[in-house]
Amino acid sequence: MICVLNASGRISIVSRRISIVSQRIGIVSQRIGIVSRRIGIVSRRIGIVSRRIGIVSRRIGIALLPN
Repeated sequence: MICVLNASGRISIVSRRISIVSQRIGIVSQRIGIVSRRIGIVSRRIGIVSRRIGIVSRRIGIALLPN
């Protein structure tokens, strides 16, 4: 009987540790998600800027071409 109680106690301790670890993993993954969202926003802005630069450089190239 003591062995069964001891085993169940150990199981409860292990499950508690697992829940704490999974909670920490959840917090970390949330932070990663926030960071990746910020990176996505920044990369989108860079893409818009590079597209504008491409349009401007194309116009300059057309203007410099001998007619």
